Amino acid sequence: MSDPRPALAAQIHALIEQYFAHPEPGADELRLPLHAPSFGADEVNEALDCLLSTRVTMGDKVRRFEALWRSTSAWPRRSWSTPARRPTSWRPRPW
Repeated sequence: MSDPRPALAAQIHALIEQYFAHPEPGADELRLPLHAPSFGADEVNEALDCLLSTRVTMGDKVRRFEALWRSTSAWPRRSWSTPARRPTSWRPRPW
């Protein structure tokens, strides 16, 4: 028997794309939203891929995200994903 998970993940991706394709109910009314999402179906599906693969702290997507973050961020150019790469001044919190 083949693994049904890839087909299920594809169906979930399609449903997410359908969800974001429809305007929010009442979008034509005058209102002041507390939050305007800055993400869409692509970002939700990327996050879902990570969650379903269980590779949320390591892997190719994390490395790509870290590289993009380093290239656009003013933070020091170092990786925090590996304890061996943390600066020596870093200490875990006591709680």
